[in-house]
Amino acid sequence: MEPTDGQESSPANKEERTPPGLHPYPPENFSGRDLPIREVPGRLFRFFPDVYDEPLYFGRSRENRFDSPDGTYGVLYAAEDVLGAFIETFGRRLGKNLITGEELGRKHLVRVDLERPLELVDLVGAGQSKAGVDGRLFTGSYSVSQGYSLAIHDHPARPDGIRYPARHDTEQISVALFERARPSTDATLLGALNEPRNVEYLSRALGHYDQFGYRE
Repeated sequence: MEPTDGQESSPANKEERTPPGLHPYPPENFSGRDLPIREVPGRLFRFFPDVYDEPLYFGRSRENRFDSPDGTYGVLYAAEDVLGAFIETFGRRLGKNLITGEELGRKHLVRVDLERPLELVDLVGAGQSKAGVDGRLFTGSYSVSQGYSLAIHDHPARPDGIRYPARHDTEQISVALFERARPSTDATLLGALNEPRNVEYLSRALGHYDQFGYRE
């Protein structure tokens, strides 16, 4: 209830109204924390530029959310569903979008086949609280999120990567795989979404994200 004129807000109310600010960096005792680990079997999906030869690219650019902050290990980004891979690749322009066949042709879909269930730190749902993080980690400073990448990578549990909500559709799940998971992954090239063999994937994506228009 809002205070009436002349009434002071209680300390509890003031605390509730304080903006959350920046997400904190990992605490010094993070390595002793019991992390929420989830096994992810089967397959993942990602897009990669058609000008590159390597569909499973574990980058060290330090330009992405969960990259290694010092470039000492590579990170590969994928999604648990084609929809997640689609919206994170083609949904960077907010609002309505016109997507063209030429644009689709520049990115090829890859199925990432997992030779064993990967053990990922699950930062979706209740896993966030258990790991001591919140939603600011997925939308805020890369310096902070890369700090968590390093802390998770170096944790004694030695997880294969991080499972987290996609930025452009929080119902979709993104995955950041650490380079040590590379021997347990293989790639199946599926081609551009506007190829005839991928018509089902394209129809599903455009039907789900109806803010997109499509032109060949």
